[in-house]
Amino acid sequence: APCGYHSLDGFGNVIRINDTELNWLGYSPEEIFYKPFLNFLTPESQQVFRDNFLKFKAQGWINNLEFEMVNKDGTTRWVSLNSTAIKDESGNYIMSRSTMLDISDRKLAEKALCQSEAKFRSLSESSPIGIFMTDIQGDCIYTNPQYQEICGCTSDQALGEGWSQSIHPEDREEITAQWSKAVSQAREFSREIRYVREDGTIRFGRVRSAPIFSITDELIGYVGTVEDVTEGLAIETMKNEFISIVSHELRTPLSSIRGSLGLLAAGVFKNKPETAQQMLDIAIHDTERLVRLVNDILDLERLDAQKVNLVKQWWDGVILLKQSVETVQ
Repeated sequence: APCGYHSLDGFGNVIRINDTELNWLGYSPEEIFYKPFLNFLTPESQQVFRDNFLKFKAQGWINNLEFEMVNKDGTTRWVSLNSTAIKDESGNYIMSRSTMLDISDRKLAEKALCQSEAKFRSLSESSPIGIFMTDIQGDCIYTNPQYQEICGCTSDQALGEGWSQSIHPEDREEITAQWSKAVSQAREFSREIRYVREDGTIRFGRVRSAPIFSITDELIGYVGTVEDVTEGLAIETMKNEFISIVSHELRTPLSSIRGSLGLLAAGVFKNKPETAQQMLDIAIHDTERLVRLVNDILDLERLDAQKVNLVKQWWDGVILLKQSVETVQ
């Protein structure tokens, strides 16, 4: 027979057993007959048997009860038991008729899955990137701590459609519509999202997600990441502002130099040597200003790399104002 079979008397002793079950366990019939069935179970399964045997005799049946049996060589085997009770005309229990299926492979697969899930959760819990998972409808079923930190919500608050409440109200309708469209088409989703935390602070997250398919190509949900790009966007804004300021600061002395040298080249001050010298002085001064500006830019790079020591010194404000006036005259 492809499955194990045995019968137990009212005390739980084995009184019948087929060859399949004997081969599983590695015992001879003489080593098993009239021995308590408990003897062939692990301690945990012995307790399961005790908890269910009296109930089984009373109700007359039990299905899909799982035991871990101990083979003669010390190895174990998981089985699923289905049993009916044989009773006399007065309803007294005589013996059981029990069939067992070997579910060891399924149990190993379940154990491997549990270990895989444990590894995923361990990695996810310590990840510097926000991670989330949804069901096939796009409703959130899991978020890791970093996701909750970025979006400013708890694990429970993010479940279902709750994740959308962290999105800035001005963006919420548009983003949820885009998400619903991506889910309806079972495709990837990617965009930057503005989140509002409970304390009112705003964070920007770069969200990416993709559908998950089973080995039979059946859609089983979505998994995604949220990267906090708030500081990166702030730095980019500062960079753009800096470039704008630097461009202006470069144009001003260049215009002054060009104007001074242009007048000299045209011979406007040919008969006015003092004025011509003043134009040259302005050009030289603004050239030096350009050199200082370039050096300041390089110093900023060194400051960012923490390779520069600042030397503070006093400077006469009157001189600075005079130089500024001369530059624009």
